[in-house]
Amino acid sequence: MTPTNPKFNLAKFDFDVDTPKVYQTGYFNDAVSTDLRTFAANGGKLMIVTGLADPVFSALDQVNWYKELVANKNNQANFSRLFVIPGLNHCGGGDVFNDVDSLTTLEAWVDNDKAPNNILAKSRKYPEREMPVCAYPQVATYRGGDVNKASSYTCK
Repeated sequence: MTPTNPKFNLAKFDFDVDTPKVYQTGYFNDAVSTDLRTFAANGGKLMIVTGLADPVFSALDQVNWYKELVANKNNQANFSRLFVIPGLNHCGGGDVFNDVDSLTTLEAWVDNDKAPNNILAKSRKYPEREMPVCAYPQVATYRGGDVNKASSYTCK
């Protein structure tokens, strides 16, 4: 807390009054800044993968953060991508698309310097299903063929 108050009773924390007291230390712990100039200048690549079925965090929070990153004109297209996975739970699991190899996608981006336009999402529950998940703001659009195959979709 700012100022430090070791005697503060957390059981009496009032979100309407006490929240601003933690902003300064929260800034160090919370990933809220969209100033990633140093990260980008050092060749960093950022893939944000979030699930639409996450019961802990809203995917809209990540989308809004990403929109702020874009609005700050950080040249984000060169170093960042956001992928919102339908049916993915928090850090994995979920009922639909819960099998995504984001690490291999990120490695290929770093090794080949070619940003991914989409990543392949599969389902452990429905092994016949797959589809591309497009880099935000694009979405997978059905173009014809087998609805269970990624090749039947394009990013628009």
